Amino acid sequence: MRLFLFSLLFMQLSILAEEVIPTSYESDPEISTECAPKDVLPEIQIILDAIDDVFEVTDNIYRGEECNFFEDFRDQGVPEDALKQALLYYRDHKNTFKNKNYISIADYSQSSTQKRFFLLNMKTGEVEYKKVSHGSGSLGGVKYSDATIKDGKVIKSSNHNGMMRRCRIPQNSRTRQKHDQWAMTRPGFFKTANFYMSASHDERVKGQRGWPTFSVNGRNYNGMRMEGLVDGVNDKAMSQGVVMHEAYYNRGKVMGRSFGCPAFVPGEGRDVMEKISNGSLYYSYVPIEGCREDHKKVLAEVEGWQQMCN
Repeated sequence: MRLFLFSLLFMQLSILAEEVIPTSYESDPEISTECAPKDVLPEIQIILDAIDDVFEVTDNIYRGEECNFFEDFRDQGVPEDALKQALLYYRDHKNTFKNKNYISIADYSQSSTQKRFFLLNMKTGEVEYKKVSHGSGSLGGVKYSDATIKDGKVIKSSNHNGMMRRCRIPQNSRTRQKHDQWAMTRPGFFKTANFYMSASHDERVKGQRGWPTFSVNGRNYNGMRMEGLVDGVNDKAMSQGVVMHEAYYNRGKVMGRSFGCPAFVPGEGRDVMEKISNGSLYYSYVPIEGCREDHKKVLAEVEGWQQMCN
C-alpha cells in the first residue's frame, strides 16, 4: 500500500515538474523567478497530507482504537506482554464490557513490595500504580503460595519476601475439605462487578481483621465482586468469594497475603474500585512457573497476542 502511494506521489511530482517548470524556463531568469517552488509546494503538500491521512486510517484499522495509547502505557511501565494480552482480549470481547473507561492489570510476577497493579485510563493514556497482595494458599498451617515444595510435599516453610510462586495447592497436599485453589490467586481475565458489604468481614465486628469500609454515593461497602472469564482457571472465582478489597494487613513494605483476593493498602483501593467497577476488564497476569498450566489456558484465549498493536 505504501509503495503504491509513493509511486503515485512520484508520478504526480513528475507531472507537476513538467507542467509548472518547463525546461525552456531555465534560460529565462524572469520566468524562472515567477515559477519558483512556492507555486508548486502547496499542491505537493496536499498530496503528502492525503498520504499521511491514508496511513493513519490504515494503521487505525489494523491496530484498532484499543492500541491508541499502547506506546504510552508501555512507556509508563506497564509490562508489554500483559498489555498486549489484555488489549487483545478487550478488543475481542469489547461488547461484553459495560465500563470501557479503564483496564486494570496486576503483574504477579513482580514482588508485592512493588506497585504491581496498573490502572490504565483508556480515554487519556494515563496510568496509576498501586501495591496489591496475592493469595496465601493457607492450609494446614502452610502458606502454599510461597512455600518450597518437592514431589508435592512441603520441605521448607514460607519465606515471605513478597514473591508469589504458585497458584494451586499441590495435589498431594490437599485435604477433602479444601479445593486446590483455596486462598490462592486466580490467573486470567475477569470482569468487575458491583460493590457489596461483606458482613463476615465487617470491621465494626472484626476490627483490624475485617476489611476497611468505604463510602460510594452515600452507601457503605467493603468489597467489589468479580467474575472470572476463563473456564477451568478462574470461572469459579465469584462463587468462591474472590473479590477486590482493602486490607489492614497491607501496611508494611511487603504486602500481606490474602485468601485469593486482590487486596489494596487501606485508603488506596476505594478510588481504584470506583473507577473500574460495574463491567471493566481486569487481568490477573501470572506468568510464573508455578502457574504454568493455568497461564497456558489463559493465553489460549488470546492466540496471536504477540502481534497486537505492532
